[in-house]
Amino acid sequence: MNPASIAGHDEITAKSWSSTVGRDGRHYGIPYSRQAMTLFVRKDWREKLGLPQPKTWQDTLALAKAFATRDPDGDGRRDTYGMVVPGSAQNGYVAWWGASWLWQGGVRIIEKEGSGYRPAMDSAAALRTVTWMKDNLFCGDNGVIQPSALTSVTANTTNFQDGNAGMYLTGPYNISTFDKALGKATYEVLPAPAGPAGNDVLADGENIYFGARTGKAKQEQALAAFLISPEGQTLAMTGDHQPVVRIPVNSTLDAAKVRGDARWSVVQKAYEDDSLQFPNAPDWAPIKQDTADSLNALFTYCGSDVKAGLKELNDTLAGDLKDQDLLK
Repeated sequence: MNPASIAGHDEITAKSWSSTVGRDGRHYGIPYSRQAMTLFVRKDWREKLGLPQPKTWQDTLALAKAFATRDPDGDGRRDTYGMVVPGSAQNGYVAWWGASWLWQGGVRIIEKEGSGYRPAMDSAAALRTVTWMKDNLFCGDNGVIQPSALTSVTANTTNFQDGNAGMYLTGPYNISTFDKALGKATYEVLPAPAGPAGNDVLADGENIYFGARTGKAKQEQALAAFLISPEGQTLAMTGDHQPVVRIPVNSTLDAAKVRGDARWSVVQKAYEDDSLQFPNAPDWAPIKQDTADSLNALFTYCGSDVKAGLKELNDTLAGDLKDQDLLK
């Protein structure tokens, strides 16, 4: 489709439009909603323990250990966890959640090279980052993450809203859920703490697609124009449940002002200034799944050889790219 054929197309930023571009340089959809990962923190626990908002990985680790060991809920039992992690390999969850950590460590799962891509999980940055994640988050006896992390998907990762975990790096769709479960004043939404290479986080979102042979191009264009308009976007951003539009693609709108909630400015800033999306041109499903299988295996066995595991993953990713005629 041609962006210029949609009224209001110029109110969508180039960053959002780029996610709809195929390998041939053409657009195959219209941006509708965007989001970026942010860190949800139990503010009441943090303030009770007298600890600052985390700004770095080390801050995050220190806060997670405190949440796990210093009885932040005051019940006299060691029954809290520092951080919630959807670390299952199912549907690629650990790669989806872990992407923000990889970006912050200076890692790219694959990298653009000429007209194709090359795998990039055997780099020194990947070795450092995955080793740090394994040693500090998944292994050891400090209780930093919930015991079920390596078999958890987002549907059953409920420790934060259940009140026994202190942090969760996740998408903004959870704000309404956590407000109801915990109370709006109980937790805070923060920018993801920075790693060695910065604080970029995973971004993704939803697009509008047209039927190839509907014969109703004008009607489709009119509907799309409404859905990306300020009115259409506002309707989809407000309500009592998880919003259909998280961060508006219409650049004239401010998520925090539309919702009357300053926390959404944290999410919008993360998307606009500090986020990366998975490359949209390759078929990403096998790449994400193979990455998740490898990471889950490395994190499951604390004696695992990270360097060898990443080398094997890199070879597998090369095969994925070759299957798509994209390996360079």
